[in-house]
Amino acid sequence: MILFGTTFCPHLHRHKGLVFMHWHGIAHLDISLRNILTDFNGHYAFIDFETSRLFPPPCFSGRPSPHDEFAKPPRIQGVHGTEDPPEIENGEESDPFKVDIWALAVVILRACKVRSECLETFFFLSTDGESMQMNSYDIPQIVAFTRPMLDASFERRPTAAQALAVFDRIAPQIIELARRNRLLTRRQ
Repeated sequence: MILFGTTFCPHLHRHKGLVFMHWHGIAHLDISLRNILTDFNGHYAFIDFETSRLFPPPCFSGRPSPHDEFAKPPRIQGVHGTEDPPEIENGEESDPFKVDIWALAVVILRACKVRSECLETFFFLSTDGESMQMNSYDIPQIVAFTRPMLDASFERRPTAAQALAVFDRIAPQIIELARRNRLLTRRQ
């Protein structure tokens, strides 16, 4: 189990946990709602490392390294998790770290859908083999944020660190939107 933080904004700490794992060369490969634990006090942890793989340096994991110019991203094939990207579903190879990015985006959208009853927000995911369509009625920032993470080409998906940097920029907007809708309780 990797504990990755506390906050009223769990998506932020899911990202920090993923950045931490990728920084250390660990690809989880089965990120899903059922593989994230919470104690409902703001603590979250990734669990179930059954399919995870360790790719020690000098492999490229998004971690700056003097070896990066020589390192090639690792590739996996035939490893299936709960939220597989199209290339894995089609039996093709992929960058294991970008498989995690895809799965995290799906988890974020599913988590938003779970809360949709109180947010009146609905996300629809449909794949036609090459493209992903997303519709949001309330949090366009989340849809815009996850779109690059769900790119059909794994080479174009951001690293965990890049996704976290984008999320850090949009989180205040999302928090303000939630405050305006009176959905957040003050915890300070």
